[in-house]
Amino acid sequence: MCCSSLGRDAFRRGDFDAARRQMEASLQASRELGEPVRTAALEINFAGILFEEGRLAESEAINRRALSLFDALGRRVLAASARMNVAAVLIWAGRWAESLALSRRAQGELEALDVWGAADAAIHLQAATLTETGMLDEADRVGRELDRRLDGRPQAILGGIVARDRGRAARWRGDTEEALRQWSRSGRIAEEAGARDEQARTWLEEATVRAIRGEVEAARGLRERISETAQECGGADLAVRGRFLDALLLRLEDRGRPALDEAVRLLETAAEEAAVRSLRPWTWKCHAARVGLLGALGRRGESVTPLRLAEEALRELLEAIGSPALQESYVRLPDPRFFLHWLETETPEEGDLPASARSDLEVFFR
Repeated sequence: MCCSSLGRDAFRRGDFDAARRQMEASLQASRELGEPVRTAALEINFAGILFEEGRLAESEAINRRALSLFDALGRRVLAASARMNVAAVLIWAGRWAESLALSRRAQGELEALDVWGAADAAIHLQAATLTETGMLDEADRVGRELDRRLDGRPQAILGGIVARDRGRAARWRGDTEEALRQWSRSGRIAEEAGARDEQARTWLEEATVRAIRGEVEAARGLRERISETAQECGGADLAVRGRFLDALLLRLEDRGRPALDEAVRLLETAAEEAAVRSLRPWTWKCHAARVGLLGALGRRGESVTPLRLAEEALRELLEAIGSPALQESYVRLPDPRFFLHWLETETPEEGDLPASARSDLEVFFR
């Protein structure tokens, strides 16, 4: 999702306030002229700004309103595009089954209309959703097919995003070297296309893997580049994911209690930011990491405080997941290491942590 030419420059440099002001002025003019289709199309672009700011509920509502209008008027291409935008929002909101259904429908509609570039984007949304739900073989199959479809087409940015997602799927399958190859390709494509925010997202994936492999200096070097890019480009998820990476690095280096207390603080802040921005998977992930780290500190025997805080963090996590059954089953257990066992044994369903959350969390539960 992106805004129109009126706010595109501001949007690309991450100045969402300026992009929003320009878009609101354009929307007001369109409404005064009584142009409902053009107004709805502009609202979709405005929803793209809200999406990047992490205001997912507002973005979803605007896109659904536009979708209803386009469906009613028989504007099939615009309706399919709005459907894709809703699907993209739902991935970040952790509503994967609904997202997958919408993106598949949009693909069929767009292919029937010979709008192949947009259909490719719908397929990418499917691959991303399949990766999040742990259906890695299917995600890889869809990703490879999309790579073939994109070959020779001017879809540079999308090609880079597809390569990044294929790298993520490879990582969860245990093929780290293939993941790094895909991320190298993704970063190169994003750089050539001038998509610095997408390049930073690829660096986040690579930095996490390199940190876990013990290549901490390489990971910190990537973290510096991510911070610089985030300041320039914005992106609702970059700040949250950056804090998580900082906490991961502190946990891996384990330079004593003050550093680990700082990691706990970073995770708490990241969880709060993710909740405000409706980034549900990252809300869960940061809460879960905090549970694990506090439990690990408590087991060191230096103080009972971390274990007591871990129990509180566990309640916050289960509230974030929103599962009464899980709350009833687990909230009274004294050792939060149970949660890692749950992650390893349960099949992800609507409302569970995404499969992609699991590997990183193991570090915090050690």
